Parts: sequence; C-alpha cells; structure tokens
Amino acid sequence: MRFVELERQARSALRAQLDRPPQAGLAPLLETLQQRYGASLLGVLYYGSCRREDTLEGLVDFHVLVSDFRSLPRGLAWAGAVLPPNVFYLEVPGADGSVLRCKYALLTERQFFRGCSRLDFFPYFWARYAQPMSLLACPDPNRRAHYEVALLGASETLLGRTLPGVAKGAGPEDLWRAALARTYGTELRPEGPGRGDDIVAREATFFRALAGPVLAREGFWRARRSAAATRWAWRARAVLGKPLALARLLKALGTFEGALDYAAWKLERHSGAQVRLTPRLRRYPWLLLWPELWRLWRGGYLK
Repeated sequence: MRFVELERQARSALRAQLDRPPQAGLAPLLETLQQRYGASLLGVLYYGSCRREDTLEGLVDFHVLVSDFRSLPRGLAWAGAVLPPNVFYLEVPGADGSVLRCKYALLTERQFFRGCSRLDFFPYFWARYAQPMSLLACPDPNRRAHYEVALLGASETLLGRTLPGVAKGAGPEDLWRAALARTYGTELRPEGPGRGDDIVAREATFFRALAGPVLAREGFWRARRSAAATRWAWRARAVLGKPLALARLLKALGTFEGALDYAAWKLERHSGAQVRLTPRLRRYPWLLLWPELWRLWRGGYLK
C-alpha cells in the first residue's frame, strides 16, 4: 500500500477518535472548566478508563489546554512552567444528582505541541497523546486540525523511537506493545506487564492504522538510530524518568485534593498492594511518604 494511503488511514483513524462524542453526563465538568479558565481554555483531551469503558463511575481523566497560566497563582504558574503539568481535582454535581469526579492535567498549548514532538526526550506526554482520546471544548476547526497533526506526531515519536530496538519485520501490535512497555518502564506505575497488551487489543484497528506510516518507513527509522543506541536511550529515560515521576507525584500533593487516596486506590486496583494512609501521613505527606514508597518499591509494586 502506498505511503500516502497509509497516512490517510492513520489520520482518519485518529480523527474518528477525536470526534467521538463524550457521554452527555460530562457537560457539568466541561462547563465548570470553561468558567474556571474562560477565554484561555483552548481544548480538553478526554482519555483514560472512563472513556475506554464508557462510564462516569470513577475518576474522569482530562488534559486541559490553555493559552497561558495567568489564571493561576504565581507559585502554581511557576510550577506548571518548570515541571508540567499541574494536576488538579474537580468534583461537581451531575445532572442526575450524582457526583462527577475528575482529575485534570493543566498545560499550555505550547507545552502540548512540544510534548507531542521529538523535542521532548521523555515520553510522559508523547506516550499518552499517542493513545485514543476525544477532543472536547475546541470549536475552532483550524485549531482542531493543528492538534490532529500534533497527535499524529506523538504516535510517530513514540513508535519511531521504539522501532530500531525491536526485531525486524515486527507487526503493528508487536511494535505498540513494545512501545507501551518501554514507556511504563520510565514512570512509577503499578500496572502489571500485560497492561499494554490489553490497551492494544481493545483498540487494535486504531493502533494498526497509526503504526502503518511508521512501519512503511522502517528503513528510515533504523537508519536514524541503531538498535544499541535505541536501547541506551530507553535505559536513560527509565533511569532519569523515575525521579521526574516522583517529583510530579510530590507536586501533585499540593495541587490535587485527595491525591494520596487516589494513588492508594489506583495502586490497590492494579497491583493489590495496600498503602497505610495514617493521620500523620496525611498531615505530613512530603515528610512521611518516603518509607511507604520504599516499601512499595522493594516489594515490586512500583516499577
């Protein structure tokens, strides 16, 4: 198949995901975000388990794109500029009397474009933006088109930086599974080794389409970097990425109400490990969290 046709298929598969309508019950969350950030709100990316399983019973995951951080206090604006994103918790009443809960990452449009590209060495952004998501609260067609190109670039960055390290002739599912496994190795995550397999299997058509243009230029990507250099780059991301992940976790303790409870819930859900959230730990998390993190690390619950 010609490369142009493969690119067309990739763009079509991505657009179908971006245009996928959200659950009607999300409206109160989106309205609250619009009120909170006003004209600076440029778009909302909706991803994660609630979208994947088509349910609002849980914690909705958003990435909120804004033009700038002027609406934030100076300290939070500085923190978001130095180590993006800032993560916040939002809870609003639903139209049916239920409670909608959301965690959202706040970043500027400029940070979003950089995070999708090869300018960013670490996969925190381009690995997330390579996966299925909806684009909400973005009525401007020109801006949507720019975001679409950036998100295609995110998948190209992820797969292109993975391809030289896998066996020649690998299929699209194998390439994606390898890519996701490598990104998980750069963060403090409780997911088991089969997590990437489940994600790829659920959206196999989407992942195959996005892998098509990269695999069609396999020779180009292998010529850019050797297998050994690719492995060393991912090792460096794993070594340096975990301290960055820890720094983001500690920063979230100051911006995300209930961050400890959420982290403990997610850890138990994915690994079965329980975190002892004592009153003293809740009061002094930055001081007393370290022994608990060390216990989880030694037990293999955080990888």
